[in-house]
Amino acid sequence: MSGDSALSVTFALTEALNTETRSAIIRVCIAAHEEDDFHHLFSYIPAGGRHFLAYREGELVSHAVVTTRWLQPEGQPILKTAYVDAVATLPAYQGCGYGSTVMQLLAQNIADYEIACLETDQPTFYTRLGWKLWRGCARRAERARADSYAGAKRSHDFAPEPHATSGSRCYADD
Repeated sequence: MSGDSALSVTFALTEALNTETRSAIIRVCIAAHEEDDFHHLFSYIPAGGRHFLAYREGELVSHAVVTTRWLQPEGQPILKTAYVDAVATLPAYQGCGYGSTVMQLLAQNIADYEIACLETDQPTFYTRLGWKLWRGCARRAERARADSYAGAKRSHDFAPEPHATSGSRCYADD
């Protein structure tokens, strides 16, 4: 993908996305994850969500969104959290670097958060981008899930003692 002059990467807030862009995001997510529940994506994403979008020759090929959540690691204060969701690349373009490019732009634009969290079944993709596995106890004020992935933007932002409880897996980005 390096040197791909046809690639354009940008970001926009949820409320700035038009109907056509929202539909394209849903199509990319459904194609990448093979889950029809993405038809309801925008009923879950609040105003202020930051969408990171990669276009190749005008076609949306990759997407990720950040919304604000609040995470409290055991014994730590509540942290303003960049919750990363709907990370998706069209299957024809997976492995070409578009998803990595989107995630790099995302990482550059979340400095106002104390920690970044995500859930994934593709941990190798995130470790390759500098995210690290963390196991520990954490409480999310908005939604509890048994298996979660989360991470700090810098290792010094979030360094609780590791615990192997609740299946929590957190990634930290140095």
